[in-house]
Amino acid sequence: KFNIDELDFICKTILKHERITHFQLSLNDFQARHCEIISTLLKQTKTLVDLNLRDNKIGIQGLENILSGLIENKTLQKLNLDNNRLFNKGCAIILKHLLENNNSLLALRLRNNGINSEGCELIASCLMNNSSLKEIDLSDNDFTKDRVTKAFVVSLFENNSIIELALTPKLSWDT
Repeated sequence: KFNIDELDFICKTILKHERITHFQLSLNDFQARHCEIISTLLKQTKTLVDLNLRDNKIGIQGLENILSGLIENKTLQKLNLDNNRLFNKGCAIILKHLLENNNSLLALRLRNNGINSEGCELIASCLMNNSSLKEIDLSDNDFTKDRVTKAFVVSLFENNSIIELALTPKLSWDT
């Protein structure tokens, strides 16, 4: 796990050398300050195309920090935010900062973030006006399959860019 100074050093090194295209930062349990450093990287990088932040428990403030960097970013194509406790509030932030203001992102992973049907429907409605995103994964969240499937079917009539959609709901062991 990277502490703040280590992450800052790594991000500054990436910016200095400008050849890193994929950055894997899974399993670090980042705080909001870590996410500010990542945001600075995203604002300044000219080479990063893939950022994996899976399993960091970044939460809402961390998400806001990261996505503020993506508004200015023109290179990132893949963002993995799986298992980060984003919930529905995170969906609203993603819509505000990312899907409406970023044209470079092609793939977004949001698996297992506690997002329910309402959050998935928000994302589906936003896709009607997004022409850059090609892949989205909302699997293993807490939504009702029928309700969310209907919302995405409606949005896909308007969206011609999505080519991969993953909507496997979280398994329930209750019978």
